[in-house]
Amino acid sequence: MSSLKSRQQLKVVIVGPGQMGQGAASRLLASGAISPEHLQLIGRRLHNLDNLKAQYPKLKISEGYPKGEQFKAEVVILAVKPKDLPTACGQLKSHLASGTIVISLVAAVKLQELVKLLGHRLVVRAMPNVALQVGESYTRWSSNNLSGQQLKLVSNLLSVFGQQEMVETDNEIDVHTIISGTGIALLMYSLRAFIKAAVYLGVRHQDAPRIIYQVAYGSLRLMHHGIYASPDDLIDAVTTPAGTTTRALLVFERSGLSATITEALEAGLHRIKQLTKK
Repeated sequence: MSSLKSRQQLKVVIVGPGQMGQGAASRLLASGAISPEHLQLIGRRLHNLDNLKAQYPKLKISEGYPKGEQFKAEVVILAVKPKDLPTACGQLKSHLASGTIVISLVAAVKLQELVKLLGHRLVVRAMPNVALQVGESYTRWSSNNLSGQQLKLVSNLLSVFGQQEMVETDNEIDVHTIISGTGIALLMYSLRAFIKAAVYLGVRHQDAPRIIYQVAYGSLRLMHHGIYASPDDLIDAVTTPAGTTTRALLVFERSGLSATITEALEAGLHRIKQLTKK
């Protein structure tokens, strides 16, 4: 990855070092995108950060904000829970310098609502998923009021977490929240079901996960390398008339699996829409 701002010079504050905030911190440090002395974490339950602090002794960790001071940071990453957002924004706003970019990872909060709560112009709404901690997320984000150079900084920073894409509307990010965030749980649910089925068919408990994980990984790698262009192509390649795969796929079709997945994602999106109206 190209440097963000001479790489070691970029200063970042993460507010809310829970699962997403701590994952972002771990990835930024492990990738070398920023140096430990230029990263500050602010939040509660700081004992959860003991391992991170032990690994990076120069990392700055605190429960509160510096009294009467603005952050000397180019970027503040806001990673609190949605229910804590109004309080966090109220505490944060007086510490933001005019040129600080706030990147919110808070689900179901629209960009303009973030601008209003923070009383700040330079705001980015971004939605990665938990795979950001290993640099394998797909982040969609939107913003306004940022200059070309600031947009480039945000793009480079989010690239540390994996693939990233700037979009125009809140609705695109709402849908992405379900596809990327909720979707990872649905995919894992499916893998868990495959593991249980393998055990039911006679595979040993200790062997089933390893086999199923490799089947999933191998399938994705085939498409990643372009050997098969899509899931349809790969399905066709392993399906023969009246064969085992044909019989198995027929059960999926009869059970309405595709419609069930769509319904599950649609239910998640409906919940996002309910939350954004509050």
